[in-house]
Amino acid sequence: YTKAPERYTDAYPALKRSVELEGDGSTAAVLVYYFRVAAKMVQMKKIEKAELVDAYDRVSTIIDHNLKNSAKASAYENAQRNVELTFEPYASCPDLIGIYEEKYKASPEDAELMRKIISILEKKSCTDAELYMNATIRLNALEPSPESSYLIGKMYIRKGNQQKAAEYLAKGTTMEDPEERADCYLLLANAHFQLKSYRQAREAALEASKLRPADGRPWILIGDMYASTAGECGDNKVSARAAYWAAVDKYVRARSVDPGMEKEANEKIATYSRYFPPAEDIFFYGFADGQAYTVGCWINESTTVRSLK
Repeated sequence: YTKAPERYTDAYPALKRSVELEGDGSTAAVLVYYFRVAAKMVQMKKIEKAELVDAYDRVSTIIDHNLKNSAKASAYENAQRNVELTFEPYASCPDLIGIYEEKYKASPEDAELMRKIISILEKKSCTDAELYMNATIRLNALEPSPESSYLIGKMYIRKGNQQKAAEYLAKGTTMEDPEERADCYLLLANAHFQLKSYRQAREAALEASKLRPADGRPWILIGDMYASTAGECGDNKVSARAAYWAAVDKYVRARSVDPGMEKEANEKIATYSRYFPPAEDIFFYGFADGQAYTVGCWINESTTVRSLK
């Protein structure tokens, strides 16, 4: 390739075979030459663009491995830049989707193909494509895992389908990584909140809090649930506002465990404290500030009576 560049058609199969044989042991230079020749082959219409995309997937996977594990990581960083630059003209999402859509339709039972589609679309930031979602769902059907269920749940949330999101996120809560489990439970809580499944939403938020005690977001979310359903949880001027006491309790809890949530929590405390019942209503219904009170309906939680100041 370097001494007789016109013989690129001879260089291509040799470089390709070298990479197949060496795998993760391929040198950075060989990976760059292999990919450049592959691009030349496409340019000269000797191979289809799909073969270049496959070469990109193979090369970038090897580079990723060596960036993490090789003592010569800097050489692979340079190789990565060269490969990305060479691939740029062929890397548009429509191009990639056009290539892999047909492969997906032809081999829907091929788990390895699904992994390749997911990998290549992730690398080129094409994750909004319908094909990406379809391949992920298909891979999960072929090889179920909590990780892929979590990923699918997140995609359904982006599409606004909270019901489907909740179904998949529930399966994702068995992931091994506690941080990912906490994230999954928090998303599940939000999905159930949108579906007005408040008990399930609170349960998921509490699980997220157990896994990540210093995160105030679960408490903010529970407070929002209480505030949004306050009018449904009472039948007089005090009981219909009692849920705001419980909501403010949760916002106070959020800022106490997570200083980063203090601004948001304080804003919500200020907002919902304005809905506390006035002192005359509290007196009329036989209550007093500081008295214990149990909020009814689905909340069913103890709080403290407070009048509007």
